[in-house]
Amino acid sequence: EAPTAAAAAARAEALPDGAARLGLFYKKVVKKGMIDALHMRPWKKRWGAVRADCLCYYADEGCTLLKGSLPLAGAQLRRCTVTNVPSSAVAPGGEADGFELIDAAAGLTLRGAPVGEFEVTGAGALMGFAERWVPQLATAIEVTADPARAAEVAEERGRMRAATQIEIGADDDDDDGTDAQLPPRVAP
Repeated sequence: EAPTAAAAAARAEALPDGAARLGLFYKKVVKKGMIDALHMRPWKKRWGAVRADCLCYYADEGCTLLKGSLPLAGAQLRRCTVTNVPSSAVAPGGEADGFELIDAAAGLTLRGAPVGEFEVTGAGALMGFAERWVPQLATAIEVTADPARAAEVAEERGRMRAATQIEIGADDDDDDGTDAQLPPRVAP
């Protein structure tokens, strides 16, 4: 189904300049000491974007219903194979190309499986969307080290917190059924 002009405009307004929309993915987040429970947690379908030096995830494609975020400063990132992912993210054989993002300071590990069509590379291997996400996240992690951006990032995080009442680093795993609606962005 082709997106409407209104939907495209809503997506453009939802994220501020400098934010990078990543796309649809399935994710799980676990707290330190519960990594063994990772396989028991349900996968949640979310739309990802890099915003305010965080991987933010939303309940909608327009990136207006913020469900949580994971700060990228100091985070460790690695590609991995994930299993038991809903079928739309799984390559033939039951496994998905994914990634892990670890925030040691907060004691959180996010495991993600980007959704999309799988491509066959020149060598005949399957290339999933993690192959595209991981370099974008790695670049975003590197940028967090720039102290000149600190004030801008703090201001954007303040806007996010005020609009959604969700703290940076909070997650929707213990969701109470409510969604935080971001207001439309107003140009300065």
